[in-house]
Amino acid sequence: MHFVPQIKYASGGGNIDNGDGTFTNPLVGGNIPVTKISATWILEVIPVVKSQGARATVVNHECFGMHFMGEYTILKEVFDGLVRNCLDANSLEISFCWDSTPEKLELYIADDGEGVNSEMKKTLFEYGMTNKAYGLGCFLAQVKGGYLPKIGADISYVGTGIGGKGATFKLTFLREMPA
Repeated sequence: MHFVPQIKYASGGGNIDNGDGTFTNPLVGGNIPVTKISATWILEVIPVVKSQGARATVVNHECFGMHFMGEYTILKEVFDGLVRNCLDANSLEISFCWDSTPEKLELYIADDGEGVNSEMKKTLFEYGMTNKAYGLGCFLAQVKGGYLPKIGADISYVGTGIGGKGATFKLTFLREMPA
């Protein structure tokens, strides 16, 4: 485990609905236009995975007809970073599996890489936590505390990944913005 200096960020409350299809998060500020995005959007990630020599699979195509609330730029940043983390962990396979409830669309991203060691499980989403010899350990903290809350979404660590190796993360998206 590699520790880097703690980075201080302002704290704040939850999202404020502006009533015009956008909402403001006092933690990060600014209006984020939240729109319905098709679950097929995940297919844009597949060529990136394959270009790095890893295998990508998508499970539960039934969810492809569904939509979730999001913002394209934020999703691209989050997915690019998660795929990069999988590849940095020497993953040869990454799986994307959709699940749905009436209120939420959940995406499980699993890989067969090096995984998350037991020491890091409790602090995985804190600033400064990394198991790499390089990097600042900010990405997962930014995703959990900044990027996803801007669009009413969340990320959690589920456990091991493909074949009992690697890691699985769950991203939870709202299917509709609350009134």
